[in-house]
Amino acid sequence: MIAMTYTKVTEGRTTTIEASNIDLNSVDSVKEFAEMIKTELVLLAGGTLKEEIARGFDKDHLTLVDGKRTTNLFLVKPFGKINFIAKQDIREVLLETYSKILMLSRIRSGGYLKMNFVYLNTTRIATSIRELEQYLERNEFYESDVIRFVNFAPYAGKLERNNFSANKGGDYVRIKKSTDEKKRSGEFVRKPNGTYVLAAKSIKAKHGKKTDIKFELLPGNYITPQVPLMKWRTQEKWRNTYDPNGKFNSGYYLYPTITIRLRGGGIKGLLQ
Repeated sequence: MIAMTYTKVTEGRTTTIEASNIDLNSVDSVKEFAEMIKTELVLLAGGTLKEEIARGFDKDHLTLVDGKRTTNLFLVKPFGKINFIAKQDIREVLLETYSKILMLSRIRSGGYLKMNFVYLNTTRIATSIRELEQYLERNEFYESDVIRFVNFAPYAGKLERNNFSANKGGDYVRIKKSTDEKKRSGEFVRKPNGTYVLAAKSIKAKHGKKTDIKFELLPGNYITPQVPLMKWRTQEKWRNTYDPNGKFNSGYYLYPTITIRLRGGGIKGLLQ
């Protein structure tokens, strides 16, 4: 005789549920035993969902079965996991992302803080958290929309690569194996570890199951087809590329971004 127990986690609270006992003498095979466990798990999950909906849980929720989005609970593995996740308001995610960027920034003066822009697809919608709040008050979003936070300061990419960390009390280096076949920078290269990397990690840890969140270093002409109209204090235009003819500065000029794609079914209130 085996006593089965399951774990239920609700808003951070963990509860152990005792299920029915299984008599191994009545089980003919390992496969049958696995199916009994899976069936028990599905029944408990369904019952728990009904209880939580009665308490006010989101009826239009997101279901994850072993980490995959599906509504078929019977796809769960015998010792797998079923998650019911309340959908998130995208406005909360976007404001939290902007606030996290400001909080983690070690640069408190100059133009860096002023250059945190927000783009909807390729259109700039905000240059400050106040402008973002105003935009969110009067606009809707579609499932196909892509939102990007980007810092257009000319040294923002360098700060990410130089490993300026706001949450470790000082600078420290993160490295990874070089993907350059010629190893022009050696066997290992520095891994981005600045404000945007850390902000993306924090937001993804909290909302990553609901929507697609990713840190990227992107060229300016990929973020928007037009060079931003503002100029740097040197009166030079924002840079989309390095000097294409330069011996050491050829290629695209990269800016740190946090990209949020609204697909995936975890965001509520989106237009079709």
